[in-house]
Amino acid sequence: MEELHIKCPCCGNEMEVTLRGKKSSLVLCVCGHCKSPLMMMDGEVFELDREEFRGLRQKLARVVDALRESVETHQDVVTPLLEKALAREEAKKNTDEKAQSHTGKISQEEVDKLRKELDNCVDVSDFIDKL
Repeated sequence: MEELHIKCPCCGNEMEVTLRGKKSSLVLCVCGHCKSPLMMMDGEVFELDREEFRGLRQKLARVVDALRESVETHQDVVTPLLEKALAREEAKKNTDEKAQSHTGKISQEEVDKLRKELDNCVDVSDFIDKL
């Protein structure tokens, strides 16, 4: 989470804004007091022309709609991928629990299992991540 301090150049209203997700170098918002469209870029706040702001909102709405449609269209692909990721996390949790209770000796069965996992990995990083 990132907190930004924004001062409206139109009316002087000061706002604290909390952003979720990745840090952004460009933020579009509306002043809570005078309703002026604002753009914050590289720490500076600018008032936008209302027509320009309306055009940006329309473009962004199309992009968001396209992303939403893409997710809905590919839901049959996304859901199994999420289920596999959850299963891997559960398996990793079980493996971690077994490793904590391990006696220190490695059985042939464990070596064979590791070899199978290594064969299924793309590279060493992938293998280490699965451990």
